[in-house]
Amino acid sequence: MLVAIIGTIVTLIAAICAVYKLNQCTHGICLYIQQHYQDEYQHCETLARIAGGGQRNTSLFVMESFHSGKLASIDDPQLQHMRQQLTRLKTLFILSPTLIFLSIAIIAEPWAN
Repeated sequence: MLVAIIGTIVTLIAAICAVYKLNQCTHGICLYIQQHYQDEYQHCETLARIAGGGQRNTSLFVMESFHSGKLASIDDPQLQHMRQQLTRLKTLFILSPTLIFLSIAIIAEPWAN
C-alpha cells in the first residue's frame, strides 16, 4: 500500500515537472516563430482573432503550423532542434509514469515479502 502511495506521489511530481518543461518548450517555439517568422505569426494571430480567444489561440495556431502547416516544411536548424527537443519531452512525459512505477516496484520487491 505504501509503495502505491509513494509511486503515485512521485508520478504526480514527475508529471508536473514534465508539463512545466513542455510548456516552456512550447513557449520558446512560439517566441522564436514570432521573432523570426513574423508573416506566419501574423497569419496565426489573424486566425486566432477570427476564432476568438486571443493570445492562447494564437499559440495553438502557431503550434499547429509548427507541426503540420507552413512551418513544418521550413529548413531551419533552430526549428529542427526545437522539434527534436519537443519530441523528446513528449516521449519522456509518456514513459515517465511507467518507468517510475517499475523502478519503485523493483526497489520495493525485497520488502513486499
